[in-house]
Amino acid sequence: VVLDRNSVQLFTHPERYYPYLVSISPPIAEALLTPFHADGNVAGTVWVVAHHAARKFDAEDVRLLESLGHLAAAAYPLCAALDATERHSESMREINEALLVSSVRQHELTEQAQKAEKALRESEERMTVELAATQQLQETSTLLIREDNVKALYEQILDAAVAIMRSNMASIQ
Repeated sequence: VVLDRNSVQLFTHPERYYPYLVSISPPIAEALLTPFHADGNVAGTVWVVAHHAARKFDAEDVRLLESLGHLAAAAYPLCAALDATERHSESMREINEALLVSSVRQHELTEQAQKAEKALRESEERMTVELAATQQLQETSTLLIREDNVKALYEQILDAAVAIMRSNMASIQ
């Protein structure tokens, strides 16, 4: 009613017209309402209620309420701006959180890539050593066929064993 008429309205026992007010305790004896405007449109209402029938609103109450309506109209865009700023801040916090999570994940992936690269290099080094040992075994087996010097053959076998086992020394007993 206040918004439709765009004027101050006085209600006595408004729960008779608006059932959702029945649950208010103590009951409203009188309610004085005024609209307030934002950007040239009616944006809302300011209410003053009295719960005792002895309290009656007068012209001074109307004047004060209209002043409060002007204050509400001035505060309304500020509240809207604060809400927009809060939504923007929340959005920025979410973006920052996502960036942080992304950065942490990127760091984890970089560490995994470095570990994989290190494991690959170690594997390549082992393969190189094993290839050399295999070639040495092949040479030794070739010597077994041709070698007349047993001592040189044993030394070749020991060298191959050291290379294959990646040990510091070997012996034949």
